[in-house]
Amino acid sequence: MPYNNPIKILKKNIFKKNDLVILIPTFKSAQITINTITLIGERNKNIGYDIIVVDNEGQDYGEIQKVFPEINFIVLERNVGSSGSQHIALKVAMEYCYKYYCLSDNDAIPLDKDLFSSQIEYLETHNDCGAVLPYRVGRSQGEVKNAEFHYFMINQRVAEKVGLPNPDYFLSFDDIDYSTRIYQADLYIFRIEKKYYHPYTKHSSLFNPSIYFRTRSLLIFLFNKNIFTKFKYGYTLYFFQYVGFHLFHSLTLWDGSIIKTITKALLDFLKPNLTLVHPINKFAFKPIDEEHGLSDFQLEKKRLFLYFGKKFVNNENGVSNYFQLVRIGD
Repeated sequence: MPYNNPIKILKKNIFKKNDLVILIPTFKSAQITINTITLIGERNKNIGYDIIVVDNEGQDYGEIQKVFPEINFIVLERNVGSSGSQHIALKVAMEYCYKYYCLSDNDAIPLDKDLFSSQIEYLETHNDCGAVLPYRVGRSQGEVKNAEFHYFMINQRVAEKVGLPNPDYFLSFDDIDYSTRIYQADLYIFRIEKKYYHPYTKHSSLFNPSIYFRTRSLLIFLFNKNIFTKFKYGYTLYFFQYVGFHLFHSLTLWDGSIIKTITKALLDFLKPNLTLVHPINKFAFKPIDEEHGLSDFQLEKKRLFLYFGKKFVNNENGVSNYFQLVRIGD
């Protein structure tokens, strides 16, 4: 049986007051969730909305209620990750027949005012739009093939047509799965001219927890019978590139734990199972050139590596960093 099936609800408290509901998961991060809810309120004063907080393991909602006594919440027996949280949040919210559902993270911060009203206006005037969301700092607006669950707004019609997010992923690819299913329904996804910020550290993708969840989730996506074959071709190529890249890093960084992590992800996909504790990598990450945004891996044998990747945004002000993979002596 998949790890996230069934998902057990310990407690829920839902009172519908508005047509729009914001779905926010949290796990041992009450203050981050409080800060995000505060900023949402400050920047969306022109529209009424409800918030449902999904508390994995129930350690956050008490602190959140002290600041927001009327907050709606769902308390889960255990941590089911972002995919399980969004699955159960949308399932419960649909029972209350909201007109609009906005799926998000607890650390995604809206930067522009009146985001929600702008999203609703776009959905109301574009019947073939399946989801609308703001654009991330450093990226562009317009139509996209897939999008993160960061203020990812759909209406009731789309929720009923596309269904619930797949809870089996736990982390990574649940949003790509849902985005793909929106396109399968002959709808599209659009980023409007409203921006948001989400903390992002490119180097974290090199470490074992990220490698495990990405590998396992890619396999779930590729073998998902609900995803049309034509949408899998590009991701099949990406899977082999991704695994090959990390096998290369395992050799160049002399870190056998990476191979063990990939193997564990493959085995857990086949069982199916989920592992939440992963081997510690045998390299470290630190900045070496703040002006140009370079970063390195310093090994015990004094081999120096720089990660090769794409330009990305690393803070709310839009400062970009670059990485390059090089070997600098022994």
